[in-house]
Amino acid sequence: MYAPDRRGHGRSRWPGQYAREAMPDDVRALPAAPGLARVDGVGRSPGGLVACLPAQRHPGVVRRPVLEDVCAPVPRDPPRVPAPRPVGELPFGRAMVRATDEQCNAPDPVWRDRMGRIAMPTPEEFLGR
Repeated sequence: MYAPDRRGHGRSRWPGQYAREAMPDDVRALPAAPGLARVDGVGRSPGGLVACLPAQRHPGVVRRPVLEDVCAPVPRDPPRVPAPRPVGELPFGRAMVRATDEQCNAPDPVWRDRMGRIAMPTPEEFLGR
């Protein structure tokens, strides 16, 4: 099992941007490791949206995405206004908050348009009887 950190999270370095469009490329590089021709992707909250994008772009690589608490990539109405920066040292990257707000306020419509590309079977035990 591999559990990569999203860029700028955990032990990963901040590469200078937090564009969600770049994050799937980070995930896409994983199957290049020996023995990982296909993967199951798991993502929660914003990580769930990041997990959706490789499944859309590379359905032959992502066998099954497991998504939890994923927001729909539709524009916020009204848009969220950036909060003023608090005084002092912050325990998080302020750039991430700004980037997330910008991308949630006006998401790329291609994300929504490609949702139909994710067509993996639901395990029978999830169907209820």
